[in-house]
Amino acid sequence: MERETQELLAKDSGEYGFDAALEHANFGNYHIQQLTLAAASLLAIACIDTSDTYTLPQLGKELSVTIAQQSHYVVAYNSGLLVGTGVFTWLSQSIGRRTLLAISFTVAFVAQILMAALGTGPEQWTTILVFRALVGVGNGGAIPLNAILISEKLAPSNRGTRLSAIGIGWFLGDLYLVILAQSMHSLGWRMFNVLVALPCVLVLATLPKVTESPRFLFITQGKDVAQLELESIATINLCPLPAGTSLADTPKEIREEQAELPIASAFRVLLGPSFFRTTLLLWVIWFCIAFVLNLTTFVPLILMSKHAVSQTRVYQLLFLIVLAEPASIATSMSMIDSIGRLAMMWVPMFIATASAFCFAFSNSLALSVLFLGLEGFFLSVAFTGCHAYTSEAYPTVVRSL
Repeated sequence: MERETQELLAKDSGEYGFDAALEHANFGNYHIQQLTLAAASLLAIACIDTSDTYTLPQLGKELSVTIAQQSHYVVAYNSGLLVGTGVFTWLSQSIGRRTLLAISFTVAFVAQILMAALGTGPEQWTTILVFRALVGVGNGGAIPLNAILISEKLAPSNRGTRLSAIGIGWFLGDLYLVILAQSMHSLGWRMFNVLVALPCVLVLATLPKVTESPRFLFITQGKDVAQLELESIATINLCPLPAGTSLADTPKEIREEQAELPIASAFRVLLGPSFFRTTLLLWVIWFCIAFVLNLTTFVPLILMSKHAVSQTRVYQLLFLIVLAEPASIATSMSMIDSIGRLAMMWVPMFIATASAFCFAFSNSLALSVLFLGLEGFFLSVAFTGCHAYTSEAYPTVVRSL
């Protein structure tokens, strides 16, 4: 294997591309560290993204807000999410993924703390909505940047499996939230949301250890900087690149990307003839994921009103459902590199949507919980497949968009 890799690295007059170098570097301490940091970031993202599920019932109790007002809370967050995704990913093309990831988490953390600090009563409802929207702006940047940043450091042969592994961060975030929710009555919604923001502090403290991707360094800083990063990855993994080889002046991956970029505008590339169908496909998939995910936000309210279940009992049921999430991570890890990204998006998404439909019309509490568990399982698998596909479908210069 080592001989084959060396031949691959040196076949073009001692020059190599990104994929060949990453395959040679294998999987070692560097990737373990970066995957752990990416999982920690996903933990913080999950805490902020799914906290609505536990916050909405308590808002109704403490601030006497109506169901319509609670929906405004969700709309404010998702509107901010849309703005943050567009703004931060666009800026990341020039400023850098790691820098914008740090700014994204900072915005989300500060806005979350200010929302809890200033939202003292019903008269501050507009203030609460404004800061919740700002939380969405921050998380909107963090979600795609975290996935793209780690995906560009992984070898193609195991990228899907490794990306699936960081899903453990989402599980731990959900577990943290549902454990906190068991004490919601004593915490109150404001203290709950302060605790929700704390994982962002951990992420911001460890971000200096997160490295920029070699591909992005090549695009923005040139061959020498990218080569040093690839050599560092290989050395840390105890698989140094063969002596006498160097990164190509225009690696094969970059040549292929440039051939598909007839126009300079990033957004015009996404909607251009080469990527229009791919972009449309991903928009449909992401819309479905967002739709089903937002349905789960109202699960406690639905169960409480439809099945006359107490708030405490609902949180206990959600705890059991969260404990099943590792099964979806194991499924993604075992199948994504064998059956392909498209199958891992469409099939689980269809089942998750069907489960959500059945949940909405179920009159039995047991069946509602069963369909909710199936929805969460397959939604998680589809989410992983979509991130893996997105990270490989677009050229480096527009990938984070």
